[in-house]
Amino acid sequence: MENLCRVLIVDDEEDLRDILELIYTRCGTTVETAANGQEALEKCQSQTFDLIVSDYHMPQMDGLSFLKNLRSKPSPHRPKFLLISGSIDLESAEQDLLNQHADGVISKPFQAQFIYENLTKLFPEKKFKNVK
Repeated sequence: MENLCRVLIVDDEEDLRDILELIYTRCGTTVETAANGQEALEKCQSQTFDLIVSDYHMPQMDGLSFLKNLRSKPSPHRPKFLLISGSIDLESAEQDLLNQHADGVISKPFQAQFIYENLTKLFPEKKFKNVK
């Protein structure tokens, strides 16, 4: 299995970051983590990621603000972007931003199988390990 997919997980809850890191690592990806959107932006300036999985509700910089900031900067590499949340109530302008710039939403609670299926849909050319 090729380990070519680089994932950045952004969540202020350490336990959820650890769970997501474990699942994505078991699927065969290389994982970095960040505790908030600002820290994630800094990592994105020095590293390239294929996928960013960001919590929607975070202090300092929420997931939607992080997405907006990330997409506003010109870059030769545009990572896929998933927002993760227990509930997202968006105004129409925010929904438009999400539809235009994000590649999907992961709803809590989720199962490892859903993460695997998402990876295979987003990156059909890569091989991942199914972690049922």
